[in-house]
Amino acid sequence: MKQLKEQKWFPYLLILLVVLLLEGSIFNLSAWKTLGLDPVIIGAEGQTDETGYYETALTDIGGPVKNVNVKLALTGTDKANVNVSLTDAGNKYSYDLPVFEVVPEVKDSGYQNIYPYGDVKQLKVSVTVPAGAVATIEAVEVNARHPFEIKLLRVLVLFAVAAAGYLFCTGEGLMKIPCQRKNKLQLAVICLTVLLLTVFAFKLVRCNPAFTNPAWPHHRQYQELARVLREGRVSLGEADAALQAVENPYDTITLQAESIPFMMDYAYYEGQFYVYFGIIPELLFFFPYHLLTGNDFPNYLAVFAFYCLMVAGVFGMVWELVHRYGKKVSFAAYLFLSLCISMTPQLIYLLKRPDLYNIPVMAANGFIFFGAFWWLKGLNTQKGKWPCYGIGALSLAMVAGCRPQFLLYVIALFGVLLLPEVLKGRKKEQAKKHLEILHLLWLAVPVLLVAAVVFWYNAARFGSGFEFGATYSLTSNDMNNRGFNLSRLFRGLYSFLVNLPVLNTDFPYLESVQLRDNYMGRNIVEFCFGGIFVTFPLLLSLLYFLAGKNRRKMRESASKGAGCVVLTMSLVSFVIAAFDINGAGILQRYMGDMVFGFVFAAALTWILLLDETREGADTGRVNRKLFFGGLAGIVFAFLVILSLADGVPLKTHNPALFYRIASYFRF
Repeated sequence: MKQLKEQKWFPYLLILLVVLLLEGSIFNLSAWKTLGLDPVIIGAEGQTDETGYYETALTDIGGPVKNVNVKLALTGTDKANVNVSLTDAGNKYSYDLPVFEVVPEVKDSGYQNIYPYGDVKQLKVSVTVPAGAVATIEAVEVNARHPFEIKLLRVLVLFAVAAAGYLFCTGEGLMKIPCQRKNKLQLAVICLTVLLLTVFAFKLVRCNPAFTNPAWPHHRQYQELARVLREGRVSLGEADAALQAVENPYDTITLQAESIPFMMDYAYYEGQFYVYFGIIPELLFFFPYHLLTGNDFPNYLAVFAFYCLMVAGVFGMVWELVHRYGKKVSFAAYLFLSLCISMTPQLIYLLKRPDLYNIPVMAANGFIFFGAFWWLKGLNTQKGKWPCYGIGALSLAMVAGCRPQFLLYVIALFGVLLLPEVLKGRKKEQAKKHLEILHLLWLAVPVLLVAAVVFWYNAARFGSGFEFGATYSLTSNDMNNRGFNLSRLFRGLYSFLVNLPVLNTDFPYLESVQLRDNYMGRNIVEFCFGGIFVTFPLLLSLLYFLAGKNRRKMRESASKGAGCVVLTMSLVSFVIAAFDINGAGILQRYMGDMVFGFVFAAALTWILLLDETREGADTGRVNRKLFFGGLAGIVFAFLVILSLADGVPLKTHNPALFYRIASYFRF
C-alpha cells in the first residue's frame, strides 16, 4: 500500500474513485430514495382537448407521496406544462404546486419529486399545451421508481476539474514543466484545446434556433447591404416623406407615437437609410458569400468565425507574453490561463446571442487579440520581426471597420510595445535609421489600406471619412442630444465593473441584475449579469499590482516595462467603458468592448506573479488563486449560456437541450 501511494498516478485514481462514489450516491439520490416504492397509476391514457387541456380525476391517496411521473407524447409542440394539486395532512383545502415542464425528448423529464405536508389525501394532475397542439398521455403515476443512471459526461467533467484542482494546489508533476517553444507535444496540446473550443463555439452559436434563423427584420442589415453593394451603392433606400419632413428624425419615441415609418437601428442621413455597423465583417463574409452563391451569409457563422480568430489570438498572445515576461511559467498554467480568457463570460455571451449587434463586437475582439499576438511575436523574434509587425498591423487596423473605439487599444499597444522597441533599436544602431523608417512605412501600409476602405465607406454614407455614424443611428434614444453626464457615468461604471450578480437556488441559477435607480433623466438600460471584475475573478490579479510591494517587485523584475503595460491597458478599458456608458447606455454586450484591455493587463500580471513565485513559498497560493478564479469565471460563463434573462433563452427556443443539461443537476 505504501508503494502504491508513492505512485504519481495514485492521487488521480483516488479522485476518480471519489467521483464515481458521488455519481453513484449523491447524483442518484432519487433512485435510492424511490427504491422501495410501489408505483400507483392515477391517470388513464388520453389526450388533451381542443383547448390543449387534460386532467386526471381527483384521486384518493391516503398515504405518502414522494414523486409524480407523467409520461406523454407531443404533437405540434415540444413541451407540456404539468400542474399538481393536492390536499395533505397539513392542508384541508387543495393547493397547487409550481408548474413544471415535460419534454419527451429528454429521458425522465416527466419525473418530479414533491414534498407535501405528511400523507397526501387527494391529488390531481393536469397537463396543458398550446392551442392546436396535442399531448397524448401514456401514464400518470405517483411514487414512481426513478431509474439509476451513471452520466459519463458528468463523471468526466468532475474528474477533470478535481484533477486540475489537485494539480494546481500541489504544484507537482505537470506544474513543473515550463513552456517550451519547440516542444511538439505542447504545440499539439494547444492545437487540440483550440480545436475543442472551436467545436464548443460552433455548437453554441447553433443551439438556439432564434439566432440561426432570426425572425427580426432589422437583424438582416448585413445581408441587405450585400445586395445593394452588388448594385454599386451603400444606401438601403430612401426614407418616407413623413420622416424626411419631421423636425428631429432621431427622436424615435415621437416617430412611433405619430406613426411615422422608420427603420429601427438603421442609420439615417439626408433622407437615406444606411447600415450603421462597420464595413469589415461585410467585406469579409457577407458580400463575398452573396457574390459567389447569391444567398445570405448567416449572422451566427460570422460571430463563430470571429470567435475562432479571437481564440487563436488569445492562445498566441498569452504564449508570447509568457516568453517575453515570464519564462518560468509552467505550461499547465499557460494553458489554463488561455482557456479561461477564451471563456470570459462577456465573450461567451456574444456566442450565446450570435445576432447582428454582436458581430462587430466579436469581430473587434478577434482582430485585437490576433493583432496583439503578432506584435508580441515580432518583439520576441530576431528574424522575420517586421513581417510579424505587418500582419499585426493589418489585423489591428481592421478594428476601425468593426468597433472604432477599439482604436484606443491599438494606439496603446503601439505606445507600450512597439514604439519603445523601435526607439531602442534606433539608439543602438544609428547607422540604420533609414532602415527603421522603411520598417515604419511597411507597418503603415496595411493601416493605410484598411483606412482607405473605412474612409470611403464613411464618406459614401455620411459625407466624411471620419464620421462613423453613431449620431445618425435610429435607436431607442436621440444620440445627438445624449451628452455627457457624471451621474450616468458613475452608475454605468458600477454596473459594468463591480455590480454583484443575482443568483437563486433554482436551475439555471443566474438572473438578470435589476438596474433600478433614481437617475433623473433617460438612462438606456438593458439586462446585465454582473460586473466584469465579479463575474471574471481573474481580473482581480490587478489588485496585486496596485499594492505597493508587488508593484515594486514588478518594476524590479520586469525590465521590459510590464508595469507601464498593465496600467496603460487597464486605463484604456476603463476609458472605453466610460465612453460606451455615456455614448450609448448600460447594455450587457457593451461589456465585450472592455474585455481586451483588462484581460491583457490581468494576464500579464498573472504571468509575472507565476514567474516570481515559481520556486518560492508562495507558489501554491498563487496557483490556487489562479485555478479557483479561472474556474469561477468558466462556471459563470456556463450560467450565462443557460440564463433566462436575455429575452431569447435556450429554455424557450430549444427546450430539449435545456432540460437535457438540467438533468445533470437533478439528484
